Amino acid sequence: MRNFIKLLTLCVLACSIFGCSSGLDINAAQVEIYNFHKLMDDGAYSQIYENASSILKGQGTKSQTLEIISEIKNKLGKYKEIKFTGWRTHEASWGSAAYITLTYDVICEHGKGIETFQIVNENGKMRIASYNMASDDFFK
Repeated sequence: MRNFIKLLTLCVLACSIFGCSSGLDINAAQVEIYNFHKLMDDGAYSQIYENASSILKGQGTKSQTLEIISEIKNKLGKYKEIKFTGWRTHEASWGSAAYITLTYDVICEHGKGIETFQIVNENGKMRIASYNMASDDFFK
């Protein structure tokens, strides 16, 4: 048992010194999402697209992405309350990038929903790779 504790202590120390993540930074990811929310409220959809990762940009054209984002804002309105509810890291495998999934409960002017973001480290900057808004109020 003493050897196990020594080994565990050594692993924790090595991780703290050398880092065991893939450049994923939860604090930087939350800052990126804070910026997303501010840009969304300001109607700066093109800036949201420009800040996004190449993964998100590869999912459709710029105009398709802007149409989806603007429709969410038009239906639900500006954010009134944003509550961070959790996060999880996913390590790279089978050619995919490592990413962080973050979730938020949000209340907007015209409804509420659950936002899910996937954030990747792209060229040293945390960027949104995926965004999902789950809201029954969107369809009212």
